Amino acid sequence: MRRLSVIAIGAHPDDVEILCAGTLAKLAKQGHKVTICYATDGQFGHVTIKPDELKEIRRREAEKACAVIGAEMIWLGYQDEFIFDSKETRLRFIEAIRKARADLIITHYPEDYHEDHRIVSRIATTAGFLA
Repeated sequence: MRRLSVIAIGAHPDDVEILCAGTLAKLAKQGHKVTICYATDGQFGHVTIKPDELKEIRRREAEKACAVIGAEMIWLGYQDEFIFDSKETRLRFIEAIRKARADLIITHYPEDYHEDHRIVSRIATTAGFLA
């Protein structure tokens, strides 16, 4: 069996886990290389936890999720709700995809309800073509 390199790119910490954690864990267990790339820090994802505290919590949770899945982690650290399609952002996504040496890219549905999800989907798709 050919060993694949898979990267899952999510807008926020927990998006990839909700989208495809089971699939990624299965791929890792089968010996494929799995990378999870988190685009934003998720700091605005809760109404009572302060943003600076929440972004640290979400990063620790992402690290633990990657450990459970058997994935490497790439943390881009864009501010939640403030990721935009720009040259700099595209270059960072291209760098992440190249670092993972990805054969397969998994990301959000391009018509998702959440603007960050749509933007990340668009950037990941373009970056995958350019990588």
